[in-house]
Amino acid sequence: SRAAAKLGLCSGETAVAIESVLKAFSLPTSTLDSADAIFVGALSDKKRFGSTVNLIVPTRIGNCCIHTVTTSELKTFIEAGL
Repeated sequence: SRAAAKLGLCSGETAVAIESVLKAFSLPTSTLDSADAIFVGALSDKKRFGSTVNLIVPTRIGNCCIHTVTTSELKTFIEAGL
């Protein structure tokens, strides 16, 4: 949701609300993994089709969309979320 907000796919308020709910249930909201490590793992994701990856992205609480990015755009998306 952090990346989606930074890239204009959802509001900043939505991202904050999602993070608040995660924290309320003691779920992680960050990682020690680098963008490079996450990117390498994401390249083997089942939602990858050749040079594109389908991301499930929140647009508001209770609503998501499929956002297709190229593998080169994927790294930027990951970095925006960290």
